[in-house]
Amino acid sequence: SELPIPRKLEDLAFETANSQWILTCDQEVCIHEEGTTRTYLQIKRLPTRAKESDFLYLYVISLMDIASLDGDNYDIVLDRGNVRTFSITPSRAKELLINIYNAMNDYELNNNVYLPINIFENKKIKTLYNLIENLTQKDGSPWSYFDDKNLFDYDSQLGYKNKGFLKRFKEKRDEHIKLIEYYEISEESEGDNNE
Repeated sequence: SELPIPRKLEDLAFETANSQWILTCDQEVCIHEEGTTRTYLQIKRLPTRAKESDFLYLYVISLMDIASLDGDNYDIVLDRGNVRTFSITPSRAKELLINIYNAMNDYELNNNVYLPINIFENKKIKTLYNLIENLTQKDGSPWSYFDDKNLFDYDSQLGYKNKGFLKRFKEKRDEHIKLIEYYEISEESEGDNNE
């Protein structure tokens, strides 16, 4: 079938107890509609082994689109050659967008942890040392190009301590995963040896 014509999403205005803000999508989006099923397409296809983080852009787009609609429940397909699926209501989509916004703007030091989505599935991260090693590796990661990276004290500024690291890491990871409807993580059998 033919690809749908890309179109621009309308801006969404939000008002919460503490703030007012507008969510804008500056790119056109391909959305295929069939009843209550909406497929969000990205032309750049993924390799066979796709990462969950590869779907985040389409995910936020889908939440923005669904939050602007009426109706009860929509079946969502995020399609980049590989697909992720979930079902959601417009009210839940709005709630998730607000939660994501709040999480992005939580600057309280005690809640501020280094937790990019691309380390969620990294089974090698079991200690604070593993996390620091992942952050500082010189493999062209964004951090490796940051000129002032040496000003940071990793032991105190990543939001973790060596003792109890794995438990806190999983707790914070699970908080973030609750914001991503399509995300399913397979729990490996491992213990926290740093208690």
